[in-house]
Amino acid sequence: MKRTAFYAAAASAALLAQAALAGQSSGQIFTDNGTYTYYNLLPAQMGGVDSAGNLSYTYSPPVSNFHGAAYHPSDNTVTSFDAPNASRYTFVTSISENGKIAGYDDDSSFNQLGFVKNGNIFTDVSYPGPHGQVYLFSVNDSCDVAGLSSCFRGGVNFLLKNGVYTSIFDPLGSASSGLAYGLNNLDTGRGLV
Repeated sequence: MKRTAFYAAAASAALLAQAALAGQSSGQIFTDNGTYTYYNLLPAQMGGVDSAGNLSYTYSPPVSNFHGAAYHPSDNTVTSFDAPNASRYTFVTSISENGKIAGYDDDSSFNQLGFVKNGNIFTDVSYPGPHGQVYLFSVNDSCDVAGLSSCFRGGVNFLLKNGVYTSIFDPLGSASSGLAYGLNNLDTGRGLV
């Protein structure tokens, strides 16, 4: 396991290279590239957006668990899915420029694992050591992921690249405070302290 410094910048929604913004307000997803566009994807929790405007998000229909989804504005379609090991929920947090989706799910033993969805193939992501919950917050085109392995409110922020885990430290030198929230194709991260 390697260690690296992580320089944090506050970010509450996905920012695009084209200076557009995606987020949610009152449970409704919107984008803003100079004009607000609201999407009728209720109820929903924002995951991410790519530069083509594809949205990844989590939704919960009435009397059901949480599911992952991707909205494709080019053909006005929604692809919904559950992680294969998910027994109660699938939360989606990110979409890369080439359509990879990251998130986390809860299995039948109540273990929370991260996942990366690449087409119809799901890859589980855990973290070495005694950590009870894995949250993946970002994925890039190479399937590198940034996330948090948490246990009882303590944890380790990490970058997983080519099978190697790197602990991510905030500017104050701690791997257990802040969140590694974003990752670009150069493996440069952003987060919250």
